[in-house]
Amino acid sequence: MTLKDKSIPYEMIEKRQNQTIYGYATEIPLSEAIRMFNEEKQCMSLYAEYPPLTEEELIAAIVAGADYGKQGEIWLAQKDALWKIASQKMMPKGALLVVESGGRVQESPLRPFGTIAAKGIRITLLLGLNENIDGMKSVRKPEQTLVIRKTYSKVETIK
Repeated sequence: MTLKDKSIPYEMIEKRQNQTIYGYATEIPLSEAIRMFNEEKQCMSLYAEYPPLTEEELIAAIVAGADYGKQGEIWLAQKDALWKIASQKMMPKGALLVVESGGRVQESPLRPFGTIAAKGIRITLLLGLNENIDGMKSVRKPEQTLVIRKTYSKVETIK
């Protein structure tokens, strides 16, 4: 969607852009957040081949807790918000589910000079985006992110 697409009302475009920057405008049911996420993911050919996100998968990722080290501290910092999502199945205002691929998924320092790349996706739950005063210009704090799914399917040679 762009502002140049006259078939889509400006208000819809503005609402979607604001959601990308500030998260959900109000608290919404988890089922609705996942439905919207899966619909958008399916519209992008890069992500369409991966299975849809389910409520059970998201709740399991929350209940299982985070990985070791810094991820564990992140999980503890958002424990109350995450527990509300898991137990009441409500996404808080300012939360957002996002999917990434490409360079953002290929984080390995073992990748020599960009000659190989891992193909996959990462689904992340972002929290507290509505607290960003200047929107996307703000750097997300580690405690605003929780990785829900990180899937690698193959290694590709770039050069």
